[in-house]
Amino acid sequence: MRVWLWVMGVIGFVGACPGAYADKTADIQRLWPTSNIYSTQQLSSLFYNMTFRPFGRKDLTFRMLVRKDWKGVPLKVAKEELEQEERTLLPLTEIRAPDWEKSNATIYVRSVKLTKKIELEKWVSAYLKGNGLKSVARRKGTFNGRSVDDVLLRSQQGKKTFLVRMTFSIHGSHIFLVTCAALEPFFEQYAKVFSIAAITFCTVENGK
Repeated sequence: MRVWLWVMGVIGFVGACPGAYADKTADIQRLWPTSNIYSTQQLSSLFYNMTFRPFGRKDLTFRMLVRKDWKGVPLKVAKEELEQEERTLLPLTEIRAPDWEKSNATIYVRSVKLTKKIELEKWVSAYLKGNGLKSVARRKGTFNGRSVDDVLLRSQQGKKTFLVRMTFSIHGSHIFLVTCAALEPFFEQYAKVFSIAAITFCTVENGK
């Protein structure tokens, strides 16, 4: 668990936009906590420090802490999708909670290849606007030595309402996105698990 002990020392925030929760700051913090999440003993007993190497590619290799009782879902990615990684978010992994059929609690990691240098904040703002997504809250900060743009939003899919946390960061020529989602009544139940994934994510080239 050395990774986590190091992580705890480098979490910081430079700003937040509460949005629809402007009068409920405490509620916001429960949905995306950044401190006193788990003890070292709990992390050791409940989580694996997992390394992922999507498509056998070094430039997409990453690791993060994942609950031991969560299961990965095999992904099918078409060749055409791989060839358009500069135009669309490429799915790298999908991990589901044990009660997924009830909560729909899932952690996704995706990436997009950049064609030119761009500020993360500008890219995220354009992404949210282009997809018609309105944030409940948004903040910039540092997780595990990487600068992040952290977004909390609500998404309506048919008759189901989801809360979604999207944590963006730039690594080399790629933007990586850790997305944590669950049906709204279940999101807070998994907020700590989601925070661990968002905070401990790192590319292997940049990780310690």
